[in-house]
Amino acid sequence: MESPLAAATWLITGSVAFSSRIAISQILLGLAAIAWIWGLGRRHAWRSIVVVDAFHPLGVYVLLSAAACVWSLDPARSLPRLRELLLLGVVPMVIHRFRDPRHRTALLGSVIASGVVLALWGLKQNLTWP
Repeated sequence: MESPLAAATWLITGSVAFSSRIAISQILLGLAAIAWIWGLGRRHAWRSIVVVDAFHPLGVYVLLSAAACVWSLDPARSLPRLRELLLLGVVPMVIHRFRDPRHRTALLGSVIASGVVLALWGLKQNLTWP
């Protein structure tokens, strides 16, 4: 087992499974990012990150968002909002970790199960709403 990288895979899957609980999901994603970066650094595997065409528009979006915050009327208020862009870091992590069909199956199962649970929860709320 490639410990930190394998842990990142399961933490991402867990994050998706707990997507209805934002705090838990975000904590798991943060831990996954730490494990992924640690695992890549430990194995000197930075070149194994697959660069896909989607990265370029995401990079432009991040740069334009940062520029907009810097030159906004109130940069002190705008700049802290850039932390929301960290979520885009999930894209390369997911592409890198879910190349293995078994991992994709686990992630897809987690997405489907989470979707079913959220749909049932929404129906229950709708049927019991006063």
